[in-house]
Amino acid sequence: MNAHKGLQTVFRNPGPAKAPWQLKVAVNIPGVQHVMARVVGLGVRPEHIRGARKQAACNGQLLKKIAVGAGLLAGGIVLTARLARGFRRWGYV
Repeated sequence: MNAHKGLQTVFRNPGPAKAPWQLKVAVNIPGVQHVMARVVGLGVRPEHIRGARKQAACNGQLLKKIAVGAGLLAGGIVLTARLARGFRRWGYV
């Protein structure tokens, strides 16, 4: 709070800060916010390492196998639970 009061005395603006109308118009143009976010995040010129090799992207085969295995496991658990509940209802267990 003291830092805020100190800034107010430096800029001699006791009220809230207001953006100029030019900035308000520019921000309302579609895509400007995205471009500004990219410039702030990456900078004007992203850094590159000369001669660096690109890593091969994962083709997703392992991920597919894991997903299928997890689905089969979940299906087996649900099927077993329903069968067990059915056996209990009919007095088999």
